[in-house]
Amino acid sequence: MAIDLTKKLIPTVGYVRVKNAGGSIMADANGDGAYSRMHSPASKVWEVANAARRRKLMQKVREQGGKIEAAVEDPEDIIDFLCAITEEFINLEVPLPEGESGAKAMVRAIYSNSRLGFIRDQMDDDQKDWGAFLDKLPTSSSSGSDKPHG
Repeated sequence: MAIDLTKKLIPTVGYVRVKNAGGSIMADANGDGAYSRMHSPASKVWEVANAARRRKLMQKVREQGGKIEAAVEDPEDIIDFLCAITEEFINLEVPLPEGESGAKAMVRAIYSNSRLGFIRDQMDDDQKDWGAFLDKLPTSSSSGSDKPHG
């Protein structure tokens, strides 16, 4: 019997667990986890953002006369890419700049905070890992109450 690949499809948007700098699962005092709701590599949003990221990198190489050293990504380019594919963080917050509000402002504030660079690096790694998008809904080990809304 052939494998039914429709049961193997990766969602276009998934929930990716956020981890602490040491690699443990990030959770609040109640044990409710933190998640990022992101577009997966199966989505058009991810494809467009990734193409833009690659174009920027290639433009830098061309501007530097083809020098491979120019292929090192600027952290701001990584942040722009991650902001494009991340819809929101669930169960995380940081102070927002004056006059800013909303989920996308929170996403940029978290990714732009150099002292939270471990979150940016983790999400940049996980966005390439198709398996990171397999869980459709987060579940809590304690109350089951951290299922995202929206």
